[in-house]
Amino acid sequence: ATIRSSTKSKYVAAGSTLIFRHRAELIGGPFSVRLQSSAGIINEANSTVVFTDGHGLPEDSSGTTTFVNYGRVEIWGDGGRTASLDTDVRNRGMLVVLSGTLQMRAKGTNDGTIDVKPNGTLILSGHYSCHPSSVLSGDGVLRISSGRTSCLGCLFALKTITVTSGTLVIDEFNDTYINSIEQRNGLIAVSQHSGLLTVRSLSLYGGTMRMSGSSSFQRQVLLSGGQLLLDADSHVQGTLVFEGGTLSSSTVGRTTNLMVRSFLIDDSVTVSSYYYSWPNRALSNINLLVQSDASWKTERSGSLDLLSNSKIEVATDAVFEVFIGESVTLRYGSLLNRGTTKFTGSDIRQSTTTTVSGIVENLGLIEIESGNAVTFQTGIACTGEVKMGNWSSLTLGGSTSTSTCRIFGSRLIAASGSMLSLTDTASLNIQDLYVYGSVQLNDSISLVSLKVTSGTLTGGGNRNTSISIATLFTWSGGTIRNVALRVDDKAVVFGSAVLQ
Repeated sequence: ATIRSSTKSKYVAAGSTLIFRHRAELIGGPFSVRLQSSAGIINEANSTVVFTDGHGLPEDSSGTTTFVNYGRVEIWGDGGRTASLDTDVRNRGMLVVLSGTLQMRAKGTNDGTIDVKPNGTLILSGHYSCHPSSVLSGDGVLRISSGRTSCLGCLFALKTITVTSGTLVIDEFNDTYINSIEQRNGLIAVSQHSGLLTVRSLSLYGGTMRMSGSSSFQRQVLLSGGQLLLDADSHVQGTLVFEGGTLSSSTVGRTTNLMVRSFLIDDSVTVSSYYYSWPNRALSNINLLVQSDASWKTERSGSLDLLSNSKIEVATDAVFEVFIGESVTLRYGSLLNRGTTKFTGSDIRQSTTTTVSGIVENLGLIEIESGNAVTFQTGIACTGEVKMGNWSSLTLGGSTSTSTCRIFGSRLIAASGSMLSLTDTASLNIQDLYVYGSVQLNDSISLVSLKVTSGTLTGGGNRNTSISIATLFTWSGGTIRNVALRVDDKAVVFGSAVLQ
């Protein structure tokens, strides 16, 4: 049978049932088949119902109509019109979106197979449940625009998912592969009880995505807003691009490892021609393990919060490079560097600053390239090297005690209230030393300039520790003890404090 839209709508009367037993084609237009209160359509097992040109099943009631499919339903469209099923859709056979768009607005269940072909889109905006042993598959697009869609124990094999609102729940016991997930709002909750969830690319702009079980991301993970919750160790084989939002463990008190091959924090967000801002970004109970190359690029200023014992860990052969526009702030948590961490600005004549308020542990190389000012507010635990380029500086707050660290390059500043203690084979080979806190030397050093305005500069327990000053010596306060000062005849000297 062929039912074509003409000058009048066709009605399935209230309480009646229309049964298709062979083949029926419903051709869309301004008028269509409509279901009145408590009416229904049944497509039997050997029958095929074809919807074309945007024909759907609108209803003239308050959600009491049904469409039950035991056979095969095909959706054909040119992409310009949407076929809407406004009834309770109960699929127990095969429903195929071959092309165009099918939208289910009400509710329904799937005990059979729904297949979305590459040129097709399925929009779910009501309440829909896929039961165990059912199949939701295809190379097309699944879009959740409202309501709640649950896939509990079904075979979920759709390649592309877009969530603009509403809730998508996937509960799987098999390996699951999804080509692309894009989320603007709402909730996506994936429970992978066994096997592995593999996602080729993920883009999160808002809402919440919660993943339980092992997961792997093959290409790019873009976090621009919302929150990504992980409760099992996961792996980003491509690049993690962190523009905004929160990356967190979904289990209170548990830290989750996220291994990344490449890591990019992008702060090039322009609000207007005069003002710049950056989105809030945070890691919470996450160990971010950088295994290859990582970069943090800023146009103006940016920040990243490491909350609830979160940590960035740079692997032995990896490089974490911070490209500073004006200022970068890494707050709370800790930075563990086993490989190389670099702080670099685009122009050595521009004042650029990086502040790390959390714990810094360096087992490899920290490199501060020319023109950059870096502050470690809680000091540094260091058994590796710290290298400073020309016109750069490192400010140490808190407490730093090291027996093996090697610090060399431009300017070292001991902040007010800080303590820096060098013992055993630790070495200091720098141009400028500014003392506002406490500095304990273990050996003689040669400087271009020395500035002591407060605090204490102490030698290694006897006057055999010497400091040679070539150009500038400023001593306006504080104490220098157990040190032999050797000031060049051509050096400029300021201050009136007394050597002890």
